[in-house]
Amino acid sequence: SKLTFSNDSGASFKNLGSGGGGGGGINLLVDFNFDFEGGTAGWTLSGGAFTAATSGTNLIFDAQSGVFNSSATAQTISSTAITIPEGFKGANGSAACYFKTAASDYKLQVYDGTNVLAERLIPVISGAPTKVATSFVFPSSGTVRLRVISQSDAADLAMDNCHLGETIQLQLSQASLV
Repeated sequence: SKLTFSNDSGASFKNLGSGGGGGGGINLLVDFNFDFEGGTAGWTLSGGAFTAATSGTNLIFDAQSGVFNSSATAQTISSTAITIPEGFKGANGSAACYFKTAASDYKLQVYDGTNVLAERLIPVISGAPTKVATSFVFPSSGTVRLRVISQSDAADLAMDNCHLGETIQLQLSQASLV
Protein backbone atom coordinates (compact mmCIF):
# COMPACT_ATOMS: atom_id res chain seq x y z
CA SER A 1 0.00 0.00 0.00
CA LYS A 2 3.04 2.27 -0.40
CA LEU A 3 4.59 3.88 -3.45
CA THR A 4 8.22 2.71 -3.59
CA PHE A 5 11.21 3.03 -5.90
CA SER A 6 14.44 1.18 -6.55
CA ASN A 7 17.67 2.47 -8.06
CA ASP A 8 19.55 -0.85 -7.92
CA SER A 9 17.64 -3.05 -10.40
CA GLY A 10 15.04 -4.10 -7.85
CA ALA A 11 17.39 -5.43 -5.15
CA SER A 12 15.99 -3.03 -2.54
CA PHE A 13 13.12 -0.58 -2.42
CA LYS A 14 12.56 2.67 -0.54
CA ASN A 15 9.33 4.51 0.21
CA LEU A 16 8.68 7.50 -2.01
CA GLY A 17 8.14 10.47 0.29
CA SER A 18 7.66 10.36 4.03
CA GLY A 19 3.93 9.68 4.18
CA GLY A 20 1.28 11.88 5.74
CA GLY A 21 2.03 13.78 8.88
CA GLY A 22 5.80 13.99 8.88
CA GLY A 23 7.47 17.07 10.27
CA GLY A 24 8.38 18.44 6.86
CA GLY A 25 11.81 18.19 5.28
CA ILE A 26 14.04 15.13 5.31
CA ASN A 27 12.82 12.38 7.64
CA LEU A 28 15.70 10.23 8.93
CA LEU A 29 13.21 7.53 9.97
CA VAL A 30 11.93 6.80 6.45
CA ASP A 31 14.04 3.62 6.18
CA PHE A 32 13.25 2.58 9.77
CA ASN A 33 9.49 1.91 9.90
CA PHE A 34 8.38 5.46 10.83
CA ASP A 35 4.79 4.57 9.95
CA PHE A 36 4.63 1.10 11.61
CA GLU A 37 3.55 -0.55 8.35
CA GLY A 38 6.28 -3.09 9.15
CA GLY A 39 4.73 -3.79 12.57
CA THR A 40 7.13 -3.11 15.44
CA ALA A 41 10.36 -3.65 13.46
CA GLY A 42 12.97 -0.91 13.91
CA TRP A 43 11.72 0.04 17.39
CA THR A 44 13.11 -1.13 20.76
CA LEU A 45 11.01 -1.57 23.88
CA SER A 46 12.53 -1.30 27.39
CA GLY A 47 9.44 -2.58 29.23
CA GLY A 48 5.67 -2.79 29.02
CA ALA A 49 4.18 -3.86 25.70
CA PHE A 50 4.51 -2.64 22.12
CA THR A 51 2.19 -4.04 19.48
CA ALA A 52 0.86 -3.16 16.05
CA ALA A 53 -2.80 -2.15 15.75
CA THR A 54 -4.44 -3.24 12.50
CA SER A 55 -7.99 -2.15 13.34
CA GLY A 56 -10.02 -0.33 15.97
CA THR A 57 -9.53 3.02 17.64
CA ASN A 58 -5.73 2.64 17.91
CA LEU A 59 -5.31 2.46 14.13
CA ILE A 60 -4.35 5.99 13.06
CA PHE A 61 -3.09 5.81 9.43
CA ASP A 62 -2.89 3.15 6.71
CA ALA A 63 -2.78 -0.56 7.65
CA GLN A 64 -0.92 -0.43 11.00
CA SER A 65 -0.05 1.87 13.90
CA GLY A 66 2.23 1.28 16.89
CA VAL A 67 0.67 0.91 20.36
CA PHE A 68 2.81 1.36 23.49
CA ASN A 69 1.42 0.32 26.88
CA SER A 70 3.76 0.98 29.79
CA SER A 71 3.57 -0.98 33.02
CA ALA A 72 5.94 1.22 35.08
CA THR A 73 7.78 4.54 35.18
CA ALA A 74 10.69 5.20 32.78
CA GLN A 75 9.81 2.52 30.23
CA THR A 76 10.60 3.53 26.65
CA ILE A 77 9.90 2.77 23.04
CA SER A 78 12.80 3.98 20.89
CA SER A 79 13.46 4.23 17.17
CA THR A 80 16.64 2.87 15.64
CA ALA A 81 19.66 5.07 16.49
CA ILE A 82 20.60 7.05 13.38
CA THR A 83 24.07 8.43 12.69
CA ILE A 84 23.80 12.19 12.27
CA PRO A 85 24.34 13.11 8.62
CA GLU A 86 27.10 15.64 7.95
CA GLY A 87 24.60 18.25 6.74
CA PHE A 88 22.55 18.05 9.95
CA LYS A 89 25.42 18.57 12.43
CA GLY A 90 24.61 21.70 14.46
CA ALA A 91 21.40 22.28 12.45
CA ASN A 92 17.87 22.75 13.78
CA GLY A 93 15.87 19.54 13.92
CA SER A 94 12.37 18.42 14.75
CA ALA A 95 10.71 15.28 16.05
CA ALA A 96 7.01 14.52 15.76
CA CYS A 97 4.43 11.73 15.74
CA TYR A 98 0.69 11.51 15.56
CA PHE A 99 -0.65 10.24 18.89
CA LYS A 100 -3.88 9.16 20.50
CA THR A 101 -4.12 8.27 24.23
CA ALA A 102 -6.25 8.55 27.36
CA ALA A 103 -3.07 8.92 29.47
CA SER A 104 -1.20 12.10 30.35
CA ASP A 105 1.91 10.21 31.44
CA TYR A 106 4.02 10.00 28.28
CA LYS A 107 6.72 12.26 26.86
CA LEU A 108 8.10 12.51 23.32
CA GLN A 109 11.89 12.82 23.42
CA VAL A 110 14.90 13.19 21.16
CA TYR A 111 17.73 11.18 22.72
CA ASP A 112 21.40 10.85 21.71
CA GLY A 113 22.12 7.75 23.79
CA THR A 114 23.28 9.81 26.79
CA ASN A 115 21.32 13.06 26.84
CA VAL A 116 17.73 14.07 26.22
CA LEU A 117 18.07 16.80 23.57
CA ALA A 118 14.40 17.80 23.67
CA GLU A 119 11.16 16.58 25.16
CA ARG A 120 7.48 17.40 25.12
CA LEU A 121 4.63 16.08 27.24
CA ILE A 122 2.06 14.18 25.18
CA PRO A 123 -1.37 15.42 26.34
CA VAL A 124 -4.55 13.38 26.62
CA ILE A 125 -5.79 13.03 23.04
CA SER A 126 -9.18 11.36 23.10
CA GLY A 127 -10.62 12.62 19.83
CA ALA A 128 -8.87 12.70 16.49
CA PRO A 129 -5.17 11.79 16.56
CA THR A 130 -2.97 14.86 17.01
CA LYS A 131 0.59 15.59 15.93
CA VAL A 132 2.88 16.37 18.86
CA ALA A 133 6.26 17.87 17.97
CA THR A 134 9.41 19.21 19.57
CA SER A 135 12.44 21.07 18.24
CA PHE A 136 16.13 20.55 19.01
CA VAL A 137 19.65 21.18 17.70
CA PHE A 138 21.49 18.21 16.20
CA PRO A 139 24.77 17.40 18.00
CA SER A 140 28.01 17.69 16.04
CA SER A 141 28.60 13.92 16.21
CA GLY A 142 27.05 10.64 17.25
CA THR A 143 23.52 9.36 16.84
CA VAL A 144 19.97 10.44 17.59
CA ARG A 145 16.77 8.55 18.13
CA LEU A 146 13.14 9.40 18.72
CA ARG A 147 11.70 7.86 21.86
CA VAL A 148 8.62 7.92 24.05
CA ILE A 149 9.07 7.54 27.81
CA SER A 150 6.41 6.68 30.40
CA GLN A 151 5.88 8.55 33.65
CA SER A 152 3.84 5.71 35.24
CA ASP A 153 1.85 2.56 34.51
CA ALA A 154 -0.22 4.24 31.79
CA ALA A 155 -2.93 3.41 29.27
CA ASP A 156 -2.33 2.63 25.58
CA LEU A 157 -0.54 5.22 23.48
CA ALA A 158 -1.23 4.83 19.76
CA MET A 159 1.40 6.40 17.49
CA ASP A 160 1.95 6.73 13.75
CA ASN A 161 3.78 8.65 11.01
CA CYS A 162 6.75 9.71 13.10
CA HIS A 163 9.35 12.22 11.93
CA LEU A 164 12.92 12.82 13.08
CA GLY A 165 14.88 15.15 10.87
CA GLU A 166 15.38 18.61 9.59
CA THR A 167 13.26 21.60 10.41
CA ILE A 168 12.12 23.53 7.39
CA GLN A 169 12.98 27.19 7.80
CA LEU A 170 10.96 29.70 5.86
CA GLN A 171 12.45 32.98 4.77
CA LEU A 172 10.24 35.98 4.13
CA SER A 173 11.43 38.84 2.03
CA GLN A 174 9.02 41.27 3.61
CA ALA A 175 6.85 40.85 6.69
CA SER A 176 3.75 42.74 7.75
CA LEU A 177 1.99 42.86 11.10
CA VAL A 178 -1.60 41.77 10.58
